[in-house]
Amino acid sequence: MRANLKSLKLSVYALSRFVFGRSLVALVIGAGLGSAWACTVFTDRFDDQTVDGRFVNCYDVTASSGPNGSISPTLAVLVPEGSLLTFLLNPESGYQIDQVSGCDGMIENDTDYVTGPVIADCEVSATFTNLGECSLWNQNCPVNEGCYLVSGDGTTSCAATLGRETGESCGSPNECAPGLICAGAPGSATCRPLCNTNGSVVCQTGECTSIGISNIGACF
Repeated sequence: MRANLKSLKLSVYALSRFVFGRSLVALVIGAGLGSAWACTVFTDRFDDQTVDGRFVNCYDVTASSGPNGSISPTLAVLVPEGSLLTFLLNPESGYQIDQVSGCDGMIENDTDYVTGPVIADCEVSATFTNLGECSLWNQNCPVNEGCYLVSGDGTTSCAATLGRETGESCGSPNECAPGLICAGAPGSATCRPLCNTNGSVVCQTGECTSIGISNIGACF
């Protein structure tokens, strides 16, 4: 039976990869543990093998970012099951973090993205936006304001919100509560939850329908 491995936060991700017998092995260091941990990838081709006296499933975690910033590390990281990884987000000068998603994680300390316990291969993706604009996804505007689309090229701006909820009629973007978008035919538009057509922000109910601007969608 495979031993359980408690979640550990890694500060150094992948020191090396090499072939150990017939198994692919990665060495990683657990922060504060003071010792190297080795893990084995289990495949259908070979029998389970043990490294360092433990049977541990390992998974690949990858990261990518859009322009105007970076995320590190970007190389695929092979980690033991249950591990937590921290990725560093680096906006370029004049830009800010727009959206980060993947691996059931969350932003901590403004520039760190910490995954949930890794239980399968997964990917973290990040985008960045101009400091002069706000983020539809993070809703980083002052209290009583929301971030709304103000042009067909995807430009956003903060504006005072009227706070209308999902399904209520609307005629302009800021009539809807932050996180909602005024979508539909003129005269019959309603406030709908925002979603991302690339799948990073999904609908709790309904389907994500593109509004024809970048990867922005509305849940219907």
